[in-house]
Amino acid sequence: MALQLSSALAIVLMLGVARAALEIEWRAARLDPLTGALNRKAFFEAVGDETSQTGVTVLIYADVDGLKRLNDRRGHEAGDEALRDFADRVRKSVRKDDVFARIGGDEFVIFLRVNDTASAEIVAKRLHRVLNLAHFEGETRLKCSLGVLVLPAGSKSIDAELKQADTLMYHAKVDGVGLIMAISIKGDMQELMPFAPSVNSDGQQRSAIRSTERPIEVAIRDGFPKSSIAA
Repeated sequence: MALQLSSALAIVLMLGVARAALEIEWRAARLDPLTGALNRKAFFEAVGDETSQTGVTVLIYADVDGLKRLNDRRGHEAGDEALRDFADRVRKSVRKDDVFARIGGDEFVIFLRVNDTASAEIVAKRLHRVLNLAHFEGETRLKCSLGVLVLPAGSKSIDAELKQADTLMYHAKVDGVGLIMAISIKGDMQELMPFAPSVNSDGQQRSAIRSTERPIEVAIRDGFPKSSIAA
């Protein structure tokens, strides 16, 4: 009996070690080793599980500004420190269950579920405030450009939506405004509705502006969206 008990305990121990080793291997294959965020593969796996669900979701594409200049001036060690700092600030601003991934050298994405478009606006403003408007000290604390895509009916094609969010981010970077938001209407970049807040800087009610011919150029500057799109 003692021999049988010892053999059973040994088997349990071996299974435990094997399971721990597999878990470590699984995490290593899905986490970015520098920032601790999910990697590109893990992002698509995680978001793929969400696409079958209904409800409002938000896809945020973030590109860290000035990373190449920092690498050229201070070296890649400083650039790595800046990326780790950026990832830490994002994690402190999102929920544990929100999907946060690094999909490129200086590119990150966040995918999360919210109650409604008003909640999406709150999330976007909070990230913009933490990542771009907060008082920064030190060369390694970099700002970013954010493209925020609100998906009222849930995700339909994450590849297409990621390209849309990337395009919004590109306009934010080119215009130097930090954040651009839009609502996806039919999954087509030409069918995006620029995101309008509940009130403007004068406290007046604002309505959403729709354009199917011009590019998206709606920005939140210092917390207040401003539009250059004609209805």
